Amino acid sequence: MGAGDMSRMQFEQVKRSSQKRMPCDGCGKVVTRKETRWQTLNPFNRNATGEPKTVEEVHAELGLELEAWRRIPVVCKACATSGRLWQVEWLAGNWKIRNSDHFHGYTGVPYPTGSVNHRIVKVAADNEDDARRFAANLFFGDPE
Repeated sequence: MGAGDMSRMQFEQVKRSSQKRMPCDGCGKVVTRKETRWQTLNPFNRNATGEPKTVEEVHAELGLELEAWRRIPVVCKACATSGRLWQVEWLAGNWKIRNSDHFHGYTGVPYPTGSVNHRIVKVAADNEDDARRFAANLFFGDPE
């Protein structure tokens, strides 16, 4: 078999889609988001017992992923592009705060960093001071 004769295996895809409608954390406008998740049925995609997953197992797993996704809050594109979305980073007592327009990465909770001395979150706020205050509350709890 020559180099150009290599065949490619294709596996069946199992897809699930979902939609969520919720208020923007920045302005309150109702935002709609759509998401599609998929996995393939293949000998390497195995369940907890080590057997290849069935269509039903993949379908159920995708359903759980989409249910978790539906609970993630949203920020609209207008808030992100108008300067109301902030990325706040706390590293060993030093704050770094900057505007962000990457609204698809917004989760409403800090990103896992693996370090108690390094924390990152995106927040919706009117100004830098509010962004720092909201982030501090998420990182360290309500000081009151």
